[in-house]
Order: sequence, then structure tokens, then C-alpha cells
Amino acid sequence: MIRNNSQVILYFYSIFLILFLSLTNQYFDYQESIIFGGADGEYYINISKSFPGLAESEMMPIHAERFFFYYIFGFFSKLLNIEVYYVYRFFVFIILGLVNIFLILICKSKNLDLRLSLIILSLINLNPYISRLNIAVPTVVNDLIFIFGLTLFLYSLESRKTKILITSLIILFFARQTSIAIIISLIFTKFVYRENFFFNNKKIFLIILGFFFIYFINYQYSSHVFNDPSYRWEQYSPEMRLFGFFLQDVAIEQKLLFLTLPFLSFFPLFLYIFIFRKVKKITFSLPEDPKIFFYLFICLLIVLQPILSGFLVTGRNIIRLTTLAYIPIIFLLVNASVFIELKNKVINVFFYFFVVTWSFHPTFSNIKFFKYLSKGLKSFF
Repeated sequence: MIRNNSQVILYFYSIFLILFLSLTNQYFDYQESIIFGGADGEYYINISKSFPGLAESEMMPIHAERFFFYYIFGFFSKLLNIEVYYVYRFFVFIILGLVNIFLILICKSKNLDLRLSLIILSLINLNPYISRLNIAVPTVVNDLIFIFGLTLFLYSLESRKTKILITSLIILFFARQTSIAIIISLIFTKFVYRENFFFNNKKIFLIILGFFFIYFINYQYSSHVFNDPSYRWEQYSPEMRLFGFFLQDVAIEQKLLFLTLPFLSFFPLFLYIFIFRKVKKITFSLPEDPKIFFYLFICLLIVLQPILSGFLVTGRNIIRLTTLAYIPIIFLLVNASVFIELKNKVINVFFYFFVVTWSFHPTFSNIKFFKYLSKGLKSFF
């Protein structure tokens, strides 16, 4: 159980992790960021620099509909007379700090053991596609905002705080179209559990109404900066976004490689579950707790969307996009009693060492462990 002194330890540990990341991370300039994972950054920079007007160059709706937070960053850039790229990077660290604060509050609300809370903070902060990518390539900060919105959403459910729930949904709906996963999961879980679900019909209706209201705002901005609905339609049509994996003419080897890419983000979590899971009899009945089903459905929808879009649409972005579900997956496992505390000290130390080492991404970290390792293996073979 997290007591006050344990909570202080968690806050100091979070600060240590963020400091460690900041000292061992790459800091790409704008041009480098376009090369190393932020190709869409030019659209977001354009949105911010155009504040308080509309973006000056045409862009796809998928980018224009994420204008809200980049518009806010543009406001701060002009107010403080700071290059907008550095405003993005500043907010990356602010949002990482907020994610940690609410992770600790979730652990406290669930009365998790200190050791388990520490490993949760480690797995999340040292996931290079949550932390290092955003620090190195701050133009994709919208993804981190979405991750923060999901963290806030989970906290609102665990603590039953309505105002925080509303705030989290506003953040999620403005951040990414992926937030439709929340709406679909709400409706489906309510249909399955009826009166046992903790959201009543009125609340679900208001959430859906809020989603469409914010979508309308996003659409209005998008419609003023995009005038060619046929542009790249073959790539971004609903058919391709939902069934592209099956429809695209891609070699089976490429498809299999495409499916393995998320392991670069999720492998430490899978290893933890493999080593420390509770041995339980597997049943295929509905979980008694509707929250478990709700979390599971949200995670499935977030992970499946970039997979179903296929290799030609999603590409290597599948790692970044499936990682959006990383924190909900961890707390899904906690609620299902699959994610348990470490008790063997030797394995405990080994696992922390492994997680830290895994965080040294060859592109986003300035510790080139994996780069030198891959060169060594090539020379050996």
C-alpha cells in the first residue's frame, strides 16, 4: 500500500527518471526531427506559426484535425517570443511530469505496493517510444498529450472524479481521432453489462455529444485548410484504414515484419508478465468487473487501428501508434491481477537493469549500446 513516505519516494523517483532521460537523450533540431520520426512536423509547425490565423499551407485532414494544442503552442510562442519548436520541447517535459504525477495518484488510489509502483513508473518512463521519441522529436508532442489524456482518464475512473473525467475527455477528443476508441468502448461495454456498468445512459449520451461537438470544431478548422478530398484518398479512405492490412499488395515477409515491430516498445512489459505473472487458470468467460472489459476493449481498438491500416499506410509508425495503449494495458493487467510485485531481489535488480538498457534506443538515446552491439554482431557473423 502507498503511504505518504512511499508517495514521496515515488515523486523523487519520477524526477530521477526524467533527469536521467534528459541527460541521456538525443535533442534533434527541426530538420533532423523530420528525418527521425517527425515527418508530419512541418504541418504542426505551420499550424503553430499561423496563430491566430489558419495554417498557410494545405494539409491532410488527419493532421489539420489535431490543430488545437499546436494552436495553443503557437500562442505561447508569440506571447513569449520563443521559437515554437522549443515551446514544443518545453511542453514535452511538462507533460511527462504530469503523466508521472497522475500515474502515482492512480497507484495510490489502487493501494498498490511501493515496489510494484516503482516498476510501473520504470516501464512507462523508460519506454523509448513514450519518453525518448518525444524528447528528441517534440513535433509529435500531440501523441504524448493523448497519452496524458488517457492517464488522466484512467485516474478519473479509478478515483471516480467527474471533473477530471470531463477534462480528460476534452484533452483526448482534441488530441487525436483515436479517441473514438473511448466512445465505441463505452457503448459496447454498456450493451454487454447493462446496469452493472458504472456509466449510466445519460452520462454516455453527454460524452458522445461532447465528442461530436469537438469533432465539429476540428472539422471546421480542417475544412478551411484542405480543399481536395481526392488527395491520397486511396491511402486514407475508410476502406484502407480498416482493411488495408488485408487489401494491400505487400509481400508476406513484410507483413510479418510489420506485425513484429510493436515488440520494440512492448518487449519489457511482455518479459515482466512472462517472468512474474500469477499462475491462474485461463477462462474465456466475461470478466465480472466491467472496468476490466472496458479497458480491454479500449486497448484492443487503439492497437488494432494502426495494424489494420497496414504496412503501406502505417509503416514504422505502428510502433509509436500501438504504444498509445501502453499505459491502459498496464492498468488492465493490474486490475486483472496479472501484473504483480517483484519479490526476488536478484531478478528484481536484473529486470531494472534490462529496462534501463532497453531504453537506450539507438536513434533517440545518446548511449549507443545497441548501435555498437548491432555492428559487433554484423562483424561476428
